[in-house]
Amino acid sequence: MSRLNNTVSQELSDQTPLQVQAVRGNAIESVHLVDAVVVDSEGKLVQSFGNHEAVTYPRSAIKMVQALFMVESGAVEKWNLSAKEISLACASHNGDEKHVEVVQSWLHKVSLKESDLVCGAHLPYDLKAAQKLVCGGHKPCRLHNNCSGKHTGLLTGMLKRGMAIQNYDKWDHPLQFGLRNLMTELTGVDLSRTSWGVDGCGIPTYAMPLMSIAQALSHFLIQQKDSSDRLAAFQKIRASVQQEPHYVSGSETFCTDFITVGKEKLLVKTGAEGVYVAVLFEQGLAIALKVRDGATRASQAAMSALIEHYKGLAPNEILQLSRYTRPTIQNWEGQEVGKVIVQHPHLHIK
Repeated sequence: MSRLNNTVSQELSDQTPLQVQAVRGNAIESVHLVDAVVVDSEGKLVQSFGNHEAVTYPRSAIKMVQALFMVESGAVEKWNLSAKEISLACASHNGDEKHVEVVQSWLHKVSLKESDLVCGAHLPYDLKAAQKLVCGGHKPCRLHNNCSGKHTGLLTGMLKRGMAIQNYDKWDHPLQFGLRNLMTELTGVDLSRTSWGVDGCGIPTYAMPLMSIAQALSHFLIQQKDSSDRLAAFQKIRASVQQEPHYVSGSETFCTDFITVGKEKLLVKTGAEGVYVAVLFEQGLAIALKVRDGATRASQAAMSALIEHYKGLAPNEILQLSRYTRPTIQNWEGQEVGKVIVQHPHLHIK
């Protein structure tokens, strides 16, 4: 934790949050305020917008870091886990047929069953998959849960570590001790003493400063001449998600589309309630943001703007992603009736 230093100079910290404006016609209809922080590979502040010390739950935005629990256990080698499976361990997936098939196969591979997951069931986020399920007279199962890959990964890591899997969602289960210790090491926040709640998928989630979330992701940027197990694990997670971006989210979603277009340039991951993170490898930057009112519309617009501002993607790549980078408001006839724009005095996008 010695590399983490939350002391920042005044000139780097701008207390003005990003403004995401929904403009209909020639009037501003809604305004979302966004706190964001950018750090370098050492976890040091590069720039902040708004309150970089704002405390929030990172929710699913830290799944790529939590996946270390499985990867560092040796489970990948024991069960010959694929890039698709590792990507799903980091995923908030849409529950399409590909997602469900791989999770189901993975559970079979490690001799587990759907009922071992505690994440609950919900309709797939993928509209076609949901329609097929409903029209076929079927109910969603836990495999359709957007966190089923994460839970399968955690169970797989527990099996390799010799942990009992019963009640793994409880605060005092050895898994949760392991995850708290891991995140404490990577964020510099003692999660055994911080406020916590229960995530949508049923396991504990811990409140931490926005900057600490960015610092956790900044470990993806560390490069060392001498190999280490931790470095190798981060590299394996990065390579898997970039190789199989569909499995971290799904068709026509922000995370999958940005990683697909950016190839090896970046990682992005969403979390509930307006949280987003990104890692820009060529720039050596990690970004975390939180929309104060939790709006997904604003979180995607703000992250798009920050990626463009820091040149995480080339201009032609930004253009390919125009549905996110230049979002419009449309009526039910598909006519453009407004737009969503991001503003800040220090933000430079065309």
